Amino acid sequence: MTRRRAGAGLPRRPARLLGVAEALEVPDLHLHLYDKQHVWERRKMGHVTALEADAEAALERARLGRSKLRWQGEA
Repeated sequence: MTRRRAGAGLPRRPARLLGVAEALEVPDLHLHLYDKQHVWERRKMGHVTALEADAEAALERARLGRSKLRWQGEA
């Protein structure tokens, strides 16, 4: 049986993340990147962690930080 390579057939582009400085301005937000060289649709490239007293506030903070990030070439 032949294994299919992850991301095979999907459009690839260099992994250049924009908006990092803006995202890191959000208090108690941490950005974790996985050092991958290429990005394609639905590939997990990292995650954000937000610290807050309750879960809803932490989720809102994480979403705010995420809204400031985008990959170069992303539509």
